Amino acid sequence: MLLTASAIVPVAAANTIDMRPGASSAWFADGRVLIAGGVGPAGPVAFAEIYSNGRYTPAAAMSTARANAGVAALKDGRILVTGGISAGGDILSSAEVYDSFSNSWSVVPSPLIEPRTGHIALLLGDGRVVLAGGESGRGISQSIEVFDPSSSTFGFAGTLSAPRKNHAAAVLEDGRVLIVGGSFGGLVPSASSDIFNPETNMVSPGPRLLIGRTGHSATTLANGNILIAGGNDGLQNLDSAEIYDVATGVFHSTGSLHFPRSGHSAFLLSNGDVLIISGGTAAELYQLETGTFVDGVTPVEVLAPVKTTAGTEAILVNTRVDRIAGSDQLQVNAVPGCGAAPASGVIDLTSTTACAQDPAGVVLRTSGFSGSTGTGVFQPFVRLQKNATQRGYNTGGTLEFDEMSSSNFTHDMALGAVPVITVDGTPYRQFRLDINQKASDPLLSLDVLRIYLHNTANITGYNPATGTFASPATEIWELDPDSYVKLNYSNFPGSGNGDMELLIPNSLFTGCAGTCYVTLYSEFGSQFPANDGFEEWSVFKQVTLEAFKTVNASFDRTYNWTIHKSAAPSTWNLFKGDSGTSAYDVTVDASSEDNNYGVTGTISLINGSGGDVRVQTGNTTDTIGFVSLSAIDGAMTAIGSATISNCNTGILTNPGGNTLPAGQTFQCDYTFTFLGAPSPVPVGSILANRVTFVTGTGGGTPVSFTEIFSLAATQPASRTKWSISPINSALRRQSSWEAWMQRLTRCLIPSIPATARSVATPMGVRIPTLRKSSRRARRTPHR
Repeated sequence: MLLTASAIVPVAAANTIDMRPGASSAWFADGRVLIAGGVGPAGPVAFAEIYSNGRYTPAAAMSTARANAGVAALKDGRILVTGGISAGGDILSSAEVYDSFSNSWSVVPSPLIEPRTGHIALLLGDGRVVLAGGESGRGISQSIEVFDPSSSTFGFAGTLSAPRKNHAAAVLEDGRVLIVGGSFGGLVPSASSDIFNPETNMVSPGPRLLIGRTGHSATTLANGNILIAGGNDGLQNLDSAEIYDVATGVFHSTGSLHFPRSGHSAFLLSNGDVLIISGGTAAELYQLETGTFVDGVTPVEVLAPVKTTAGTEAILVNTRVDRIAGSDQLQVNAVPGCGAAPASGVIDLTSTTACAQDPAGVVLRTSGFSGSTGTGVFQPFVRLQKNATQRGYNTGGTLEFDEMSSSNFTHDMALGAVPVITVDGTPYRQFRLDINQKASDPLLSLDVLRIYLHNTANITGYNPATGTFASPATEIWELDPDSYVKLNYSNFPGSGNGDMELLIPNSLFTGCAGTCYVTLYSEFGSQFPANDGFEEWSVFKQVTLEAFKTVNASFDRTYNWTIHKSAAPSTWNLFKGDSGTSAYDVTVDASSEDNNYGVTGTISLINGSGGDVRVQTGNTTDTIGFVSLSAIDGAMTAIGSATISNCNTGILTNPGGNTLPAGQTFQCDYTFTFLGAPSPVPVGSILANRVTFVTGTGGGTPVSFTEIFSLAATQPASRTKWSISPINSALRRQSSWEAWMQRLTRCLIPSIPATARSVATPMGVRIPTLRKSSRRARRTPHR
């Protein structure tokens, strides 16, 4: 199992996860831990809870009480629990799935092939889950079955070489599964192994362990080999370990554990070492480079999903996360220029360049945003105002605390409205905070900060003491309860200027199904009181705009026809009874004169954003001219500009009647008339049409949104950047109005990749061409 260094979080010893005997635990992608079932005072229980940041939150109870069940985290973020022992002592064949976003369990309609407890449950690379061995109602099982989440069914998948329970398994790099050791039912554990191929459902015998084991761990190492550590030989816990060498196909010994252990858990770290925890004793590390175990590791807690080197998720089953003694520090992925946030106490952001990163990778840093100030610039999703201390959260429902009531200031926010930015290769969701304090007393404390995901709009019923809502909501991150953030209004004075940026790893937001909402709860003023104005949270709006254009090209052509006739010979002198034959030629010459050239149509701006976009209606332009092939977005040699008219300004809303709502289209008519013949297209250039809208999202300086429609967009649709291919040389040499108009109408509406900033639909305009022709006829003149 792979555990990245960023997933190792130092915690206080008081934050130990307490596990009921026989309970099953699984790690969500956001770092929380589900603990379900186990043995209570009266036997197996259905109780479930979620552990996060040192706090337990009750979760919905399972439909069936069970202990010693198999558990696996599915790829979609749900948790599968299989089998186990019931409150009545029966071995179960039922399974159920937990969805954290709805806080509900659903019973899998298809039962297991046979009842199981003490079996393995391991996620495969294709998203299925393999179950093998364990104890059934008829004894120790030898069967293998696979759960398919797409159909919610279990299917028979083969037979082990021998019955096993309390064995271990790991996924090989080629996707096969190595199943090792376990108990056959006797006093001496098995030393045999099996290799299961999930593609063929075939089982082949594997090599023998050096020592028969039960309750041991199996971990796929960074080099593809598998570490087998600890366990019990039937008499005592073991401190020995061995390696399965994939190159030779045999086991060989490696360094010994410092502490004998059984029933422990092992995690592959990003540096190649293996963290060994639990099993009734202190933790230690297996160092791949030296092949030895070392103790004395910093107290840590596993707070993130774990993955095998084959890319599949794995989880802890029936384990307890113990504290680890020592002084070596395990590092998290760092943002350049950011120091580590203290484990407790003040996070000082009083300087203009301050930055702190907590162990979960969340970044808090001083940052100003807007070039202008004033009320209304910031466009918050929650605004709080109260002297001394204040608290609240964003919702479209009933406001409970110090939130300002207007929906312009406090409202629901969809997850898609929170922008994703990348810092040093890591994607983060970005939030902004603006504070207001007196210049003479500028310090303010941010004391509590929590982020939630949920599927219900208008959420309400918040309990600050427990951090829970009346309806289901998942807490994905919390500021350390023993810390607070010290802010300084003087860094960026003025309402709307912004004072702090909060970056939360995007990985914490995974797994939400359907429409997802983000709620931010915060408290201010406990250490440094609020004394002036309001505090407000906002996000940068993500603007997705598309430009669309229709074309109707026209011109008048006047044709002049000249008919020339001749006969040879033209004169005959004939007497009565004579005859003669003349060749009679008819030649038609044609010429034409073109004028009143023009292009008409509509230009549209489509707001595909999740929020409103402001449009300066009077600044929409439509220009035709030449641009260089080497700088498509560069300067244009303009031929002329279209007249813009009949814009549907009625679709625009307040403020100022210039706001284009999400999903709406701003459209205008245009007319473009040519007063004289243009120059031929210069070599190395292309005839193009450039449409510019001046837009903004509120606050700051408006932005010119420019799209250029031009000839032959040749990049594939998968590209996000497109370019123009050179004009055909034969076309470049043409300079007649007819050829020029053909190029114009073809270039106005090309096909632009769907991933580009704008989308245009091709519209071909047929231009009639005139070809000279002649016809020769022969006739016999009459006498």
